[in-house]
Amino acid sequence: MEKRLKENVALFLLGGLLYYHIEVLWRGFSHISMIFCGGFCFLSVGKIASMLKDKISMIGQMILGAISITGIELLTGVVVNLWLHLNVWDYSDVPGNFLGQICLKYSVFWFFLSAPCIKVYNWIEENVFSV
Repeated sequence: MEKRLKENVALFLLGGLLYYHIEVLWRGFSHISMIFCGGFCFLSVGKIASMLKDKISMIGQMILGAISITGIELLTGVVVNLWLHLNVWDYSDVPGNFLGQICLKYSVFWFFLSAPCIKVYNWIEENVFSV
């Protein structure tokens, strides 16, 4: 149990820091809340892929990953932007948005980003944590 907790914390931090830095590269800035959002996203995508890798195709895993990330982004956006009024992002002007917190454009991006997340997560599980 303790070993698995440490592994999850390490994966959470890796995912959170990667997410944060991807956003800095994309937008030029980020917010500390994105480390938490990214950590949960990476763990979620990885756990889904790990549980289903022998049951559904990579495309299916990517679809579920995109849905998961979009849901976590919505939850994070509602808390950080709508409740706490931190105004970290606002997609209100982007077509296909919901509450200004998620939009179809980024859900498609999450679909494609899920593939490397799945590969990295699986590689870490097989080559780092299985040792």
